[in-house]
Amino acid sequence: MLRSIPSKSQIFLLGALILTGSCITEEQAARFRPGTRSSREALRPDDFQIQPNYTDEERAVPIMLAPLPDVVPQVFILSDLPPAGNQMRQASGVAFSTGYLATSYYHRRRGKPGYTCSPSFVYNSLNGGKDEGISVLDALDFLHARGCPTEQLMPFNEKDFFRKPGPDALQNADAFRVRGYSRIDFRDFDQVHAHLLQGSVLIVSMKITENFVDLREPLWTPAGKFVAIHTVGVIGYDITRQEVLIQNSAGGTWGHFGTARMPWIWFQRLTEKAFVLF
Repeated sequence: MLRSIPSKSQIFLLGALILTGSCITEEQAARFRPGTRSSREALRPDDFQIQPNYTDEERAVPIMLAPLPDVVPQVFILSDLPPAGNQMRQASGVAFSTGYLATSYYHRRRGKPGYTCSPSFVYNSLNGGKDEGISVLDALDFLHARGCPTEQLMPFNEKDFFRKPGPDALQNADAFRVRGYSRIDFRDFDQVHAHLLQGSVLIVSMKITENFVDLREPLWTPAGKFVAIHTVGVIGYDITRQEVLIQNSAGGTWGHFGTARMPWIWFQRLTEKAFVLF
């Protein structure tokens, strides 16, 4: 399904503290680590509505519908993904989810085994020389127009968010553009299944709570205060458990080797927007 590529947009801000389109960093997370158990009380899904939250420009991006195969596996996880990246204290979560994870996988399954997109190429090109989050739409536009070089040509450095790519990186990036991107209906579990089964990482921006930041177990059930909007990749599902599997950009010690299962009922309520590359 082909469509026009939308123009740039600013990502939605949630409450008084939002890291625009980025993961909350370790330094910022320290403010939210509670001193008492009560500050991380479990939340109830029924207290939250399912509310997609797209900007006008994001809403102009068509929704792509994917067909379900005749036989749908009960459990499915994308293979040949890059290992969970680690943005560390840098506010580059969108660059990791759209570039390092989704774009790397996009080209790996199109005959470029081992290719890994440089998150620094995406982040440093779009952040205006400041360590501030970038919008998902800006990153998707950029990956369509400019592509992304291999990580070796512009290695990640959490303290270097202003260095611009050199000529070799720029030339290499052109070979790794994405054809386009679409929104998906993340409220429909069948569509989540279908896009994953077609071989797409789902790029998802969602509200996160305190206990997400330092998760050290394989299942994330939200608890505590909401602290940010963060963008992750959905890489699998489990119909029997009614869960999706997300990959974060906080390194391999987060969750379960950088991933976490998330109950479907929470995924629907906390997700604000979702895109796939095509």
